[in-house]
Amino acid sequence: MILDRFFPKFVAFTSLEAYRPLAMPELWIYRPGTLMIYLFAEGDYQESSRSLLLNSWDVRSILPKYVELAWYQGSSVALRQFEQDIN
Repeated sequence: MILDRFFPKFVAFTSLEAYRPLAMPELWIYRPGTLMIYLFAEGDYQESSRSLLLNSWDVRSILPKYVELAWYQGSSVALRQFEQDIN
C-alpha cells in the first residue's frame, strides 16, 4: 500500500503541475506562514479552504504555527507543543 496516495503531501516550492499526473487526492503546499490546500477533482487541482482528510480541523490556521516552530526550534518541540495544545 502506498500511503502517500492517501495522505496529504507537504510540497516545498513545487508547482501543482508536477503532481497532476499522480492525481494525489489532496496536496498541502506550505509557504512561510501560509498553508494552501488543493483537492484533485476533474483532472486538476482546486484550492480549498478545508482538508477532506482532517475536515473537522481548520488546518490552514492551525498547522503553520507548528511548522514554523519545528523549523526554528525543532520538530520535537513542535510535537510536544501540539500535543499540549490539543489536550
